[in-house]
Amino acid sequence: MKVVALLFLLAVGAYSQSCVGRCGENNAAEPCQCNSVCSNFGDCCSDYDTVCFTCQDRCGEAYSPSKPCQCNSECSNFGNCCVDYSEICGGTGGTVTDDDLRTLTETLFGADINNVGSQLTLDHGGQGTSGDLAPGPYFVDVPASALTGPTISAIITLQDNYIPDVGVAEVEDAAEVAEIEAFLDAVMATEVMTISEAFLVDNGVYTANLRDKIREMWFDMYSRSSGILGSSGFEHTFVGELKSGVSGFHNWVYFYQEEQNGNLNYEGWSALVDLGSQGEVIEYHFTWLNNAKPIGGMFTGTSPELELAVYTVCFLARPDSLCPVQMNGVQFQIQTWTLAYNGKTLVGVYSQSCVGRCGENNSAEPCQCNALCTDYGDCCSDYNPVCFSCQDRCGEAYLHSKPCQCNNECNSHGNCCSDYNDLCDDAKLRELTEALLAADVNNVGSQLTIDHGGQGSSGDLAPGPYFVDVPASALSGPTISALIALQNNYVPEVSVAEVEDASEVAEIEAFLDAIMATEVMQLAESFLVDNSVFTGNLRDRIREMWFDFYSRSGGTLGSSGFEHVLVGELKGGVSGFHNWVYFYHEEKNGNLNYEGYNKVVDLGDKGEIVEDHFTWLNNAKPIGGMFTGTSPELDLAVYTVCFLARPDSLCPVQMNGVQFQVQTWTLDYNGKVLVGSAYPKI
Repeated sequence: MKVVALLFLLAVGAYSQSCVGRCGENNAAEPCQCNSVCSNFGDCCSDYDTVCFTCQDRCGEAYSPSKPCQCNSECSNFGNCCVDYSEICGGTGGTVTDDDLRTLTETLFGADINNVGSQLTLDHGGQGTSGDLAPGPYFVDVPASALTGPTISAIITLQDNYIPDVGVAEVEDAAEVAEIEAFLDAVMATEVMTISEAFLVDNGVYTANLRDKIREMWFDMYSRSSGILGSSGFEHTFVGELKSGVSGFHNWVYFYQEEQNGNLNYEGWSALVDLGSQGEVIEYHFTWLNNAKPIGGMFTGTSPELELAVYTVCFLARPDSLCPVQMNGVQFQIQTWTLAYNGKTLVGVYSQSCVGRCGENNSAEPCQCNALCTDYGDCCSDYNPVCFSCQDRCGEAYLHSKPCQCNNECNSHGNCCSDYNDLCDDAKLRELTEALLAADVNNVGSQLTIDHGGQGSSGDLAPGPYFVDVPASALSGPTISALIALQNNYVPEVSVAEVEDASEVAEIEAFLDAIMATEVMQLAESFLVDNSVFTGNLRDRIREMWFDFYSRSGGTLGSSGFEHVLVGELKGGVSGFHNWVYFYHEEKNGNLNYEGYNKVVDLGDKGEIVEDHFTWLNNAKPIGGMFTGTSPELDLAVYTVCFLARPDSLCPVQMNGVQFQVQTWTLDYNGKVLVGSAYPKI
C-alpha cells in the first residue's frame, strides 16, 4: 500500500467530552453541548470554540446550517465566515493560502530549467553546530558548464560589484547599472518568473509591473550603519555583508566563488533538505574573510530566478513572517523581513530580528536581543519567539547566552523554554512510537488479507468483509490470544452494569502479565520513567486506568477504558470500538457489517491504520478508526504513553515514517483519572 501523509483529523472515540463531529448537535444525554444555545446555558464542551468556529479541513465546504460559521466563497457576502477563514482558506482581497504557496513553489521548482543541481559534487563534511567539522570544501566539483547558463552567468557578473563592509558606501557606475538591468532581463524572461508574476496578479497580491518592483525592493540601497548607503536586499542575500560578523550570504554561486578563491572556509552542516537531482537546501556554518557565520542557509544548485521568485513571492505575500514552501515534496519555510526606507518597502535583513543574535549586545543595531532589552524597551519585535523558543534547538547543550534551555536537564533546573514540551517532547514521542512499531514482534500485519471496498463516508460501499483472510496463526500469539480471552467478557450496552467474576479477573491479570513481558511495554515504561512522565508501577497504573469501571449512563458501572477502546460499546449508536481483533471476531460472527473506508495509512508489512464506517449489532458507527495487524501491547503502549504524556489532547505519533496523532480523553471517577477514550487521528 502507498504511504499517505494525512493532515485531516480522524474523529472517533467517546465524543461526549468533545465537539469533534458534533457541531450543531443538540443531545441532552451528553454532559456538554456543541450548539449555539450552549453559550446561553453554560454547558458548552471545552473545545466548542476551537472545533466549531474554525475552517480547519472545511475550506470550500457548502453552507451548513448546523455550523455557527462558514468557510466558502459566499461567507464574506453573508458576514458569517469563521474567524480563521482568511488565514486558512485565503479569504478575499488578495490573500493566498498556505496550500496555494506550497503548490506554487512546487510548480516553480518543476519549471526551473536553469537548475544545475545534478552537475554539482558536494562534500557535507561533519554534522554539528560549532567547530570545523569539514576537512575539505563543500563544493568538490563544479564544472564550467554549471556556471554558463544565461541567469547564472548574469548573476556572477553582478556579485563582484559589492563591498562586504556595510560601513562603506556602495557606488554604482554605469557598467554596474547595466549589469543589474541585464540580470533582470534574463530572470524575467524565464518561465519561473512568468509563473510567479501570474500567481501574484491572479491572487491580487501584486498587480503592477513586477520587474520594476523587483528592481526597487532588491537593488535600492539603504543604510545599516550610520546613514551610509552600504547595503541592499540583493547584496545581503545573494552576496553577503560584514557587520560584526557575516550577515546574509545565502547564495550558492557566490559561496562557491569565495570558497574557490580561498576567502571562505566551510565548517560543516546542521540540517539538509534533499531536492533530488535538483540540489538541496543546507543549513551550515562557515567563516568568510575571517568572520564567522554561526548559522547560515542556502539553496544549492537552484537557479537565480528560482531563488529570486520564491523570495519575492514570499516577501509580497507573507511580509515579516514565515512563508510556507514546498519543493520535491518536502515542506519548509522562508523567513522574510521588510525594511522601510525613504517611503519604500525594501528587502530587509536580520538587523531587525533576533535570528542568530540571542544574548548579543550590539549598540549599533536598532533593536536588541538580550535580557536588558526588556528594561530599556529596545527589544526586537521577535525577541520572545526567537530567543525564548526551542525551535531547531532540541537537545542543545546549555548556553548561558540563551534565556531558556532546550535539553533534558532544563526541567530539573527550571529553565526550559515555554515551547520545550511542544517542540522537543513531540520529537521524542515520534521517535518512541516509531521504535515501538519496530519492536512489535507480535505484529501479524503481514499475515492478514484485507479488502478495503469502496472509499466514502456514507452508504454501504463494501460488497464484502474487511477481513478476507485471517489465518489461525495470526490469532495464536501470546498477547493476541490473551486479548481474545478478555474480549467476550463485556456487555455492549453502557446502561448494563459490568460484573467481573474470578475467572474474568484472572484473564485480566494474564493479559497484563503477557503484555508487560514484551519489549514494546518495556520500551514504553523506560520512556515514561526517563522523561519523568510516570515513575510509579506502570502495571498497576494500566490496571487501574484501563480496567476500573465507571459510569456513562445513570450511575451504572457499565464502562471502562478497555471495554470502550479495545472492545466497543452501545450508547445511542456505536461508541469506541478501535481494535482490529474484536472487529474481525464480530465480522466473522455476523454481528458487524463493514461499509467502506475514508482514508488509510500504510504501515508496510506491519499492517495499516484505517478510517472506516460500519454497523455493529444494527447500530451505526459513521466514522471509526483502528490499527490493523498491530499487537495489543503496541496499541496499549501507544495509547498509555499518550494518555500520560498528552492527556485530553492530540499526541504526536510516527510509524513507518508517517506522522499522525492519537487523541486521548481522560475521565475523572472517584478521585481517579481513568481512560475515557484513545484512538488514532490520521
